[in-house]
Amino acid sequence: MAPPCGVAASVQRDTASAVAELRAELAGDWVAVFVFHGTDHEPSAVASAVAEAFPCARTAGCTTMGEVGPAGLTSGGMSAFAFGAPASIAIEVVEDTPGFAFATGETLMEKLTASLGVTRESLSADRHLLLTLTDGLSGAEERVVASLSLSAPGLPLVGGSAADDLKTEGTTVFFDGQAWPSATLVVLLEPGVAFRAFAIHHFQATERRVVVTSADPDRRIAHEFDGWPACHVFEDIAGLERGAVDADPMVPASQAICFGIPAGGSFFMRSPFRGDGGSLVMRGAVAEGDVLRVMEGQDLVSRTRSELRRELDELAKTSEPSGMLLFNCGGRLLEARAYGTESALNEAMSMIPAAGFSTYGEQYGALLVNHTLTGVALGSA
Repeated sequence: MAPPCGVAASVQRDTASAVAELRAELAGDWVAVFVFHGTDHEPSAVASAVAEAFPCARTAGCTTMGEVGPAGLTSGGMSAFAFGAPASIAIEVVEDTPGFAFATGETLMEKLTASLGVTRESLSADRHLLLTLTDGLSGAEERVVASLSLSAPGLPLVGGSAADDLKTEGTTVFFDGQAWPSATLVVLLEPGVAFRAFAIHHFQATERRVVVTSADPDRRIAHEFDGWPACHVFEDIAGLERGAVDADPMVPASQAICFGIPAGGSFFMRSPFRGDGGSLVMRGAVAEGDVLRVMEGQDLVSRTRSELRRELDELAKTSEPSGMLLFNCGGRLLEARAYGTESALNEAMSMIPAAGFSTYGEQYGALLVNHTLTGVALGSA
Protein backbone atom coordinates (compact mmCIF):
# COMPACT_ATOMS: atom_id res chain seq x y z
CA MET A 1 0.00 0.00 0.00
CA ALA A 2 1.29 3.49 -0.88
CA PRO A 3 2.38 5.65 2.06
CA PRO A 4 0.10 8.52 3.13
CA CYS A 5 2.91 11.05 2.69
CA GLY A 6 6.47 11.52 1.47
CA VAL A 7 9.24 14.10 1.88
CA ALA A 8 12.17 15.17 -0.28
CA ALA A 9 14.74 17.96 -0.56
CA SER A 10 17.42 19.33 -2.86
CA VAL A 11 20.21 21.86 -2.47
CA GLN A 12 20.73 22.17 -6.23
CA ARG A 13 20.69 25.78 -7.46
CA ASP A 14 19.69 24.75 -10.98
CA THR A 15 15.90 24.54 -11.00
CA ALA A 16 15.55 21.64 -13.42
CA SER A 17 18.15 19.61 -11.52
CA ALA A 18 16.54 20.35 -8.17
CA VAL A 19 13.07 19.31 -9.33
CA ALA A 20 14.50 16.17 -10.92
CA GLU A 21 16.05 15.28 -7.58
CA LEU A 22 12.70 15.77 -5.83
CA ARG A 23 11.00 13.57 -8.42
CA ALA A 24 13.60 10.84 -7.92
CA GLU A 25 13.11 10.90 -4.14
CA LEU A 26 9.32 10.93 -4.51
CA ALA A 27 8.91 7.99 -6.85
CA GLY A 28 5.42 6.81 -7.65
CA ASP A 29 2.09 8.63 -7.88
CA TRP A 30 0.83 11.24 -5.44
CA VAL A 31 -2.41 13.13 -4.90
CA ALA A 32 -0.68 16.44 -4.21
CA VAL A 33 2.92 17.66 -4.03
CA PHE A 34 3.88 20.88 -2.25
CA VAL A 35 7.28 22.38 -3.06
CA PHE A 36 8.89 25.22 -1.10
CA HIS A 37 11.85 27.02 -2.64
CA GLY A 38 14.35 29.82 -2.15
CA THR A 39 14.30 32.96 -4.26
CA ASP A 40 17.36 31.86 -6.25
CA HIS A 41 14.83 29.73 -8.15
CA GLU A 42 12.50 31.68 -10.44
CA PRO A 43 8.92 30.89 -9.30
CA SER A 44 7.36 30.46 -12.74
CA ALA A 45 10.14 28.05 -13.71
CA VAL A 46 9.59 26.09 -10.50
CA ALA A 47 5.83 25.98 -11.07
CA SER A 48 6.23 24.63 -14.61
CA ALA A 49 8.94 22.13 -13.72
CA VAL A 50 7.08 20.72 -10.72
CA ALA A 51 3.82 20.36 -12.68
CA GLU A 52 5.69 18.54 -15.45
CA ALA A 53 7.52 16.28 -13.00
CA PHE A 54 4.33 15.26 -11.17
CA PRO A 55 1.70 15.18 -13.94
CA CYS A 56 -0.80 13.09 -11.95
CA ALA A 57 -0.73 15.32 -8.85
CA ARG A 58 -1.99 18.71 -7.86
CA THR A 59 1.15 20.81 -7.39
CA ALA A 60 1.55 23.89 -5.24
CA GLY A 61 4.09 25.81 -3.18
CA CYS A 62 5.71 29.13 -2.41
CA THR A 63 8.92 31.09 -1.91
CA THR A 64 10.61 30.82 1.48
CA MET A 65 13.04 32.20 4.03
CA GLY A 66 14.68 28.78 4.06
CA GLU A 67 13.60 25.21 3.59
CA VAL A 68 12.94 22.43 6.10
CA GLY A 69 13.47 18.86 5.01
CA PRO A 70 15.71 15.82 4.69
CA ALA A 71 18.62 18.03 3.58
CA GLY A 72 18.40 20.07 6.81
CA LEU A 73 17.59 23.75 7.28
CA THR A 74 18.68 24.97 3.88
CA SER A 75 18.58 28.34 2.12
CA GLY A 76 18.15 28.65 -1.62
CA GLY A 77 17.17 25.03 -2.12
CA MET A 78 13.89 23.13 -2.32
CA SER A 79 11.86 20.94 -0.01
CA ALA A 80 8.78 18.91 -0.85
CA PHE A 81 5.89 17.29 1.00
CA ALA A 82 3.63 14.86 -0.87
CA PHE A 83 0.18 13.58 0.10
CA GLY A 84 -0.59 10.04 -0.94
CA ALA A 85 -3.63 8.16 -2.20
CA PRO A 86 -5.74 8.29 0.98
CA ALA A 87 -5.96 12.07 0.64
CA SER A 88 -8.48 14.29 -1.14
CA ILE A 89 -7.58 17.93 -1.76
CA ALA A 90 -9.04 21.17 -3.09
CA ILE A 91 -7.04 24.38 -3.65
CA GLU A 92 -8.11 27.96 -4.36
CA VAL A 93 -5.94 30.99 -5.18
CA VAL A 94 -6.46 34.47 -3.72
CA GLU A 95 -4.66 36.58 -6.30
CA ASP A 96 -4.63 39.87 -4.36
CA THR A 97 -3.81 39.14 -0.73
CA PRO A 98 -3.34 42.80 0.34
CA GLY A 99 -6.86 43.53 -0.94
CA PHE A 100 -8.44 40.50 0.76
CA ALA A 101 -11.98 41.32 1.89
CA PHE A 102 -13.29 39.63 5.02
CA ALA A 103 -16.35 38.25 3.21
CA THR A 104 -14.07 36.35 0.80
CA GLY A 105 -13.76 33.50 3.29
CA GLU A 106 -17.35 32.46 2.66
CA THR A 107 -16.83 32.38 -1.10
CA LEU A 108 -13.61 30.40 -0.73
CA MET A 109 -15.24 27.77 1.47
CA GLU A 110 -18.11 27.34 -1.00
CA LYS A 111 -15.64 26.77 -3.83
CA LEU A 112 -13.41 24.45 -1.80
CA THR A 113 -16.22 22.22 -0.53
CA ALA A 114 -17.73 21.99 -4.02
CA SER A 115 -14.34 21.05 -5.46
CA LEU A 116 -13.81 18.41 -2.77
CA GLY A 117 -17.33 17.06 -3.35
CA VAL A 118 -18.56 17.64 0.19
CA THR A 119 -21.03 19.97 1.87
CA ARG A 120 -20.16 22.61 4.45
CA GLU A 121 -22.31 20.72 6.96
CA SER A 122 -20.37 17.50 6.44
CA LEU A 123 -16.98 19.02 7.29
CA SER A 124 -15.53 17.40 10.38
CA ALA A 125 -12.63 18.50 12.57
CA ASP A 126 -11.31 14.94 12.77
CA ARG A 127 -11.45 14.39 8.98
CA HIS A 128 -10.76 17.77 7.37
CA LEU A 129 -8.36 20.69 7.83
CA LEU A 130 -7.38 23.92 6.13
CA LEU A 131 -3.83 24.70 5.00
CA THR A 132 -2.83 28.27 4.12
CA LEU A 133 0.17 29.64 2.24
CA THR A 134 -0.22 33.40 2.57
CA ASP A 135 1.70 36.40 1.26
CA GLY A 136 4.01 37.25 4.16
CA LEU A 137 4.44 40.88 3.05
CA SER A 138 0.73 41.64 2.58
CA GLY A 139 -0.18 42.63 6.13
CA ALA A 140 -3.46 40.80 5.52
CA GLU A 141 -2.79 37.36 7.00
CA GLU A 142 -4.87 38.15 10.09
CA ARG A 143 -7.91 38.90 7.91
CA VAL A 144 -7.41 35.78 5.83
CA VAL A 145 -7.29 33.27 8.68
CA ALA A 146 -9.97 35.01 10.74
CA SER A 147 -12.31 35.00 7.75
CA LEU A 148 -11.65 31.35 6.96
CA SER A 149 -12.06 30.28 10.58
CA LEU A 150 -15.39 32.09 10.82
CA SER A 151 -16.53 30.41 7.60
CA ALA A 152 -15.47 26.94 8.81
CA PRO A 153 -15.87 27.07 12.60
CA GLY A 154 -14.04 24.37 14.49
CA LEU A 155 -12.03 23.19 11.50
CA PRO A 156 -8.27 22.96 12.19
CA LEU A 157 -6.20 25.49 10.24
CA VAL A 158 -2.42 25.63 9.97
CA GLY A 159 -0.13 27.39 7.54
CA GLY A 160 2.79 29.66 6.87
CA SER A 161 3.46 33.02 5.27
CA ALA A 162 5.47 32.88 2.05
CA ALA A 163 8.79 34.70 2.32
CA ASP A 164 11.58 36.02 0.10
CA ASP A 165 14.85 35.32 1.92
CA LEU A 166 14.62 38.61 3.88
CA LYS A 167 14.72 40.71 0.71
CA THR A 168 11.23 42.11 1.55
CA GLU A 169 10.59 42.72 -2.15
CA GLY A 170 7.76 40.28 -2.83
CA THR A 171 6.61 36.71 -2.28
CA THR A 172 5.15 34.22 -4.75
CA VAL A 173 2.88 31.18 -4.57
CA PHE A 174 2.24 28.67 -7.34
CA PHE A 175 -0.45 26.16 -8.18
CA ASP A 176 -0.70 23.63 -11.02
CA GLY A 177 1.99 25.22 -13.17
CA GLN A 178 1.15 28.90 -12.68
CA ALA A 179 2.80 31.38 -10.29
CA TRP A 180 1.22 34.43 -8.66
CA PRO A 181 3.01 37.26 -6.82
CA SER A 182 1.46 38.66 -3.62
CA ALA A 183 -1.08 35.82 -3.59
CA THR A 184 -2.39 33.22 -1.15
CA LEU A 185 -3.28 29.56 -1.49
CA VAL A 186 -6.11 28.11 0.59
CA VAL A 187 -6.26 24.32 0.76
CA LEU A 188 -9.08 22.11 2.03
CA LEU A 189 -7.60 18.72 2.81
CA GLU A 190 -9.05 15.38 3.81
CA PRO A 191 -5.88 13.37 4.59
CA GLY A 192 -7.67 10.02 4.74
CA VAL A 193 -5.64 9.10 7.84
CA ALA A 194 -5.57 10.31 11.42
CA PHE A 195 -3.82 13.65 11.85
CA ARG A 196 -2.94 16.23 14.48
CA ALA A 197 -2.58 19.96 13.83
CA PHE A 198 -0.34 21.80 16.28
CA ALA A 199 1.40 25.04 17.23
CA ILE A 200 4.38 25.05 19.59
CA HIS A 201 6.80 27.68 20.86
CA HIS A 202 9.63 27.81 23.36
CA PHE A 203 8.74 30.94 25.32
CA GLN A 204 7.97 31.31 28.99
CA ALA A 205 5.86 34.17 30.34
CA THR A 206 7.61 36.58 32.72
CA GLU A 207 5.89 38.85 35.23
CA ARG A 208 6.68 41.95 33.17
CA ARG A 209 4.00 43.54 31.04
CA VAL A 210 4.07 46.47 28.64
CA VAL A 211 1.16 48.52 27.38
CA VAL A 212 1.09 49.59 23.73
CA THR A 213 0.56 53.35 23.97
CA SER A 214 1.12 54.24 20.30
CA ALA A 215 0.88 51.94 17.29
CA ASP A 216 -0.02 51.62 13.63
CA PRO A 217 -1.69 48.17 13.44
CA ASP A 218 -2.19 48.26 9.66
CA ARG A 219 1.56 48.60 9.18
CA ARG A 220 2.37 46.36 12.18
CA ILE A 221 4.40 49.08 13.87
CA ALA A 222 4.62 49.63 17.62
CA HIS A 223 5.71 53.22 18.22
CA GLU A 224 5.57 53.32 22.02
CA PHE A 225 5.43 50.96 24.98
CA ASP A 226 4.43 52.51 28.31
CA GLY A 227 4.81 55.96 26.74
CA TRP A 228 8.45 55.40 25.71
CA PRO A 229 9.93 54.64 22.27
CA ALA A 230 9.33 50.93 21.66
CA CYS A 231 12.93 50.31 20.57
CA HIS A 232 14.29 51.73 23.80
CA VAL A 233 11.95 49.60 25.90
CA PHE A 234 12.95 46.53 23.91
CA GLU A 235 16.65 47.28 24.43
CA ASP A 236 16.06 47.51 28.18
CA ILE A 237 14.15 44.22 28.24
CA ALA A 238 16.79 42.41 26.16
CA GLY A 239 19.69 43.83 28.14
CA LEU A 240 21.08 45.66 25.11
CA GLU A 241 22.95 48.93 25.14
CA ARG A 242 20.93 51.97 24.19
CA GLY A 243 21.28 52.52 20.45
CA ALA A 244 21.90 48.83 19.64
CA VAL A 245 18.79 48.66 17.44
CA ASP A 246 19.69 51.89 15.66
CA ALA A 247 23.12 50.43 14.91
CA ASP A 248 21.62 47.20 13.55
CA PRO A 249 17.86 47.34 12.87
CA MET A 250 17.71 43.53 12.51
CA VAL A 251 18.92 42.92 16.09
CA PRO A 252 15.36 42.36 17.43
CA ALA A 253 14.77 39.45 15.04
CA SER A 254 17.61 37.41 16.55
CA GLN A 255 16.79 37.99 20.23
CA ALA A 256 15.02 35.35 22.30
CA ILE A 257 12.44 37.92 23.40
CA CYS A 258 8.82 37.99 22.28
CA PHE A 259 5.61 39.61 23.42
CA GLY A 260 2.66 37.39 24.31
CA ILE A 261 -1.03 38.11 23.90
CA PRO A 262 -3.20 35.92 26.16
CA ALA A 263 -5.72 33.63 24.48
CA GLY A 264 -7.49 30.54 25.77
CA GLY A 265 -5.34 30.14 28.86
CA SER A 266 -2.12 30.40 26.87
CA PHE A 267 -0.25 33.01 24.84
CA PHE A 268 0.27 33.60 21.15
CA MET A 269 3.43 35.34 20.10
CA ARG A 270 4.07 38.77 18.61
CA SER A 271 7.69 39.02 17.46
CA PRO A 272 9.66 42.21 17.00
CA PHE A 273 11.19 42.06 13.52
CA ARG A 274 13.33 45.17 13.11
CA GLY A 275 13.87 48.67 14.34
CA ASP A 276 12.46 51.70 12.55
CA GLY A 277 13.77 54.84 14.22
CA GLY A 278 12.48 54.56 17.77
CA SER A 279 9.69 52.20 16.70
CA LEU A 280 9.52 48.44 16.29
CA VAL A 281 8.21 46.74 13.16
CA MET A 282 6.36 43.67 14.42
CA ARG A 283 5.61 40.42 12.60
CA GLY A 284 1.97 40.66 13.70
CA ALA A 285 -0.31 43.58 14.43
CA VAL A 286 -0.55 45.18 17.86
CA ALA A 287 -2.94 47.99 18.74
CA GLU A 288 -3.01 50.83 21.23
CA GLY A 289 -4.21 49.57 24.58
CA ASP A 290 -2.94 46.03 24.08
CA VAL A 291 -1.28 44.65 27.21
CA LEU A 292 1.63 42.47 26.15
CA ARG A 293 3.36 39.97 28.38
CA VAL A 294 7.14 39.86 28.00
CA MET A 295 8.08 36.32 26.99
CA GLU A 296 11.57 34.88 27.40
CA GLY A 297 12.88 32.14 25.15
CA GLN A 298 13.84 28.85 26.75
CA ASP A 299 16.12 26.33 25.08
CA LEU A 300 14.91 26.34 21.47
CA VAL A 301 16.12 22.85 20.59
CA SER A 302 15.09 20.95 23.71
CA ARG A 303 11.67 22.63 23.88
CA THR A 304 11.04 21.92 20.21
CA ARG A 305 11.95 18.28 20.72
CA SER A 306 9.84 17.83 23.84
CA GLU A 307 6.79 19.69 22.50
CA LEU A 308 6.85 17.81 19.19
CA ARG A 309 7.30 14.52 21.05
CA ARG A 310 4.19 15.33 23.06
CA GLU A 311 2.18 16.04 19.90
CA LEU A 312 3.37 12.85 18.21
CA ASP A 313 2.61 10.79 21.31
CA GLU A 314 -0.95 12.12 21.23
CA LEU A 315 -1.30 11.15 17.57
CA ALA A 316 0.19 7.73 18.30
CA LYS A 317 -2.77 6.97 20.57
CA THR A 318 -4.79 6.79 17.34
CA SER A 319 -2.30 5.98 14.58
CA GLU A 320 1.44 5.54 14.10
CA PRO A 321 2.87 8.91 12.92
CA SER A 322 4.19 8.82 9.35
CA GLY A 323 5.25 12.40 8.52
CA MET A 324 4.94 16.09 9.30
CA LEU A 325 4.31 19.18 7.20
CA LEU A 326 6.04 22.04 9.07
CA PHE A 327 5.83 25.84 9.01
CA ASN A 328 8.83 27.11 10.95
CA CYS A 329 9.08 30.76 11.92
CA GLY A 330 11.97 32.59 10.29
CA GLY A 331 12.70 34.06 13.71
CA ARG A 332 13.37 30.57 15.03
CA LEU A 333 15.78 30.05 12.15
CA LEU A 334 17.60 33.32 12.89
CA GLU A 335 17.77 32.43 16.58
CA ALA A 336 19.25 29.02 15.76
CA ARG A 337 21.81 30.66 13.48
CA ALA A 338 22.77 33.16 16.18
CA TYR A 339 23.40 30.34 18.67
CA GLY A 340 24.90 27.86 16.21
CA THR A 341 22.13 25.30 16.72
CA GLU A 342 20.70 24.97 13.19
CA SER A 343 21.71 21.32 12.86
CA ALA A 344 20.34 20.46 16.29
CA LEU A 345 17.06 22.28 15.57
CA ASN A 346 16.64 20.39 12.31
CA GLU A 347 17.25 17.12 14.13
CA ALA A 348 14.62 18.03 16.73
CA MET A 349 12.09 18.77 13.99
CA SER A 350 12.88 15.57 12.08
CA MET A 351 12.21 12.79 14.57
CA ILE A 352 9.88 11.44 11.87
CA PRO A 353 10.03 12.36 8.14
CA ALA A 354 9.29 16.09 7.84
CA ALA A 355 9.36 18.86 5.27
CA GLY A 356 8.20 22.46 5.02
CA PHE A 357 9.71 25.92 5.09
CA SER A 358 10.76 28.85 7.26
CA THR A 359 8.14 31.57 7.14
CA TYR A 360 7.37 35.26 7.63
CA GLY A 361 4.54 34.26 9.98
CA GLU A 362 2.59 31.19 10.99
CA GLN A 363 -1.12 30.51 11.04
CA TYR A 364 -2.99 28.45 13.59
CA GLY A 365 -6.76 28.47 13.91
CA ALA A 366 -8.04 32.01 13.59
CA LEU A 367 -4.69 33.54 14.51
CA LEU A 368 -1.52 34.76 12.90
CA VAL A 369 1.26 33.80 15.30
CA ASN A 370 5.00 34.50 15.42
CA HIS A 371 8.17 32.72 16.56
CA THR A 372 6.16 29.50 16.47
CA LEU A 373 6.30 26.12 14.75
CA THR A 374 2.95 25.13 13.31
CA GLY A 375 2.14 22.08 11.25
CA VAL A 376 0.24 18.86 10.86
CA ALA A 377 1.39 15.35 11.71
CA LEU A 378 -0.14 12.51 9.71
CA GLY A 379 -0.82 9.00 10.91
CA SER A 380 -0.39 5.82 8.88
CA ALA A 381 -2.72 4.44 6.26
